[in-house]
Amino acid sequence: MLRALIYTHGNMPTDPLHARDWEEMAAIDPLWAIMSEPEKRFGNWDINEFLRTGQEEISGLMKSAGELALPRQRRRAIDFGCGVGRLTRALHDYFPECFGVDISSSMLQKARQITPECEFREASDLCSFPDGFADLIYSSLVLQHQPDKAHVNALIQDMVRVLAPGGLLVFQMPLHLALRNKLQLRRRAYRLVRAMGMSHTYAYERLKLSPIPHARFASAHRGKDRSRRESDSCFCGSYAETRRAVFQRYLPLHRVVNGWHAGISAESPRVFCE
Repeated sequence: MLRALIYTHGNMPTDPLHARDWEEMAAIDPLWAIMSEPEKRFGNWDINEFLRTGQEEISGLMKSAGELALPRQRRRAIDFGCGVGRLTRALHDYFPECFGVDISSSMLQKARQITPECEFREASDLCSFPDGFADLIYSSLVLQHQPDKAHVNALIQDMVRVLAPGGLLVFQMPLHLALRNKLQLRRRAYRLVRAMGMSHTYAYERLKLSPIPHARFASAHRGKDRSRRESDSCFCGSYAETRRAVFQRYLPLHRVVNGWHAGISAESPRVFCE
């Protein structure tokens, strides 16, 4: 059973450049910003195909959750970093009340058009939700986009606060980033040309630059690297710092029920927490 946390924190400030990046991508190629398959760039995602990826992902999630007999109730679900609501929409098949949270107002405007039956909130954290509110909190392909580790740690702490007794928190985070992803050269170049006064459309379409540091976890969606054992893929590499900062301080109060989800590669596991 989930025990109460003493830890609370106020609204986390949003990095203005981080928020601007997502607003600009929402204007020029919102679906690719979320699912960055190379062949889908420059508006080549079909919306129905795009939404099916969300249905498939959530179907796999709920199958794994069912094997854990969690969450114990299915009342409310939160999709943190929802973008245009790809996963929020799919979660609505399992939970009567679904909430999507994102920092981009333009992404959320599209989400409301696509799935008006869900509620979408513009925020960089979960401070608008009370303690113990949600039976499921899900965050996929989001935490690696945060400006720094402090944001990641605080977000996970906030997710734990909002989780209901008997609920399930599932978040994904890469264990390892290649050097080219750490350097984020395309993102740096994008921001440089924007600072020089060039438009975001010119930077993206003509110069082929993107402000979003895509770490390319395509294999996660194809289920590769399933041979790695859970103990190999949970708390190692760069992920260890988050474990020390968050798990040892806050999640000992909870049960980490699974450190790896079969639909996610060993390089980018999902952590299931009760």
